[in-house]
Amino acid sequence: AAEGSEPLQLVHREVSLPVQFIDLRQLSADDQEETVRKFLAEENERVFDLSTAPLLRFHVHRLNDDTCQFTLTEPHAVSDGWSTMSMLGEIFRTYFALLDNTDPPILAPPAATYRDFVNLERLTLQSEECREYWSTQLSDYTRASLPRLPASLRTNRGPRMHKQVSVIPHELVEG
Repeated sequence: AAEGSEPLQLVHREVSLPVQFIDLRQLSADDQEETVRKFLAEENERVFDLSTAPLLRFHVHRLNDDTCQFTLTEPHAVSDGWSTMSMLGEIFRTYFALLDNTDPPILAPPAATYRDFVNLERLTLQSEECREYWSTQLSDYTRASLPRLPASLRTNRGPRMHKQVSVIPHELVEG
């Protein structure tokens, strides 16, 4: 839906998500570290095709009988921090349960989905009642003037840094 006028998320019902497993137990600790470092550098350069699922990659490097390196790779647009932490929590809860020979916990589905959130946001944007509420809430609002980079520094001559110190009044911070 790249040609659409509004962002669109397509969610597949099922996607195969292989986990690449690499056994490094036969290598010395230094060679393991170098192998994992090289892998991470290469993985950092591998581009995702955003039009093709899956948009996650899992890798496990087994270092010894008790230790492994787990790597999750995802493009930045795929997930937010909360979702990533929820997914990793579920993966590791299941992993540790399986290590203990117990049944993995079955979690209740979320009470609200991201789809619900987006739908509510869209309804809110169309709601005259919400528009009136926020107009009332912000009726005494004064537009803040943000500091601008001086014109003399706004040239396209390569990377530049400029430090701008702005003190924000305590009342504004508290507000």
